[in-house]
Amino acid sequence: MSEKKRDYVRDEFLEWLADECRLRGESYTICTDQDRFDRYRLVWVQTSWIAWQASREAVVVERPDKCEFAEPGGDYEKGYRQGLRSMVDMIEAEGFKVAP
Repeated sequence: MSEKKRDYVRDEFLEWLADECRLRGESYTICTDQDRFDRYRLVWVQTSWIAWQASREAVVVERPDKCEFAEPGGDYEKGYRQGLRSMVDMIEAEGFKVAP
């Protein structure tokens, strides 16, 4: 996972963690406290962080099929490629993978 994606995934996790800490009646500062190895000190938080990352890595989005009747090199094919690139960029920006 790239550093940019990892930061995005961590930001999502921290949003969830804030709600979870509030529901548990625990201090957000204590929940987010980390050791010198960047591991969360609370076991349930560290375990949740590992699972959160794994869940994002496990999701792979399939690309849509191209119309088999499209004229090679035509406007449809060009539009398909542009749309596909935009779709892939947006999905990857959210921290997910797109199948080749």
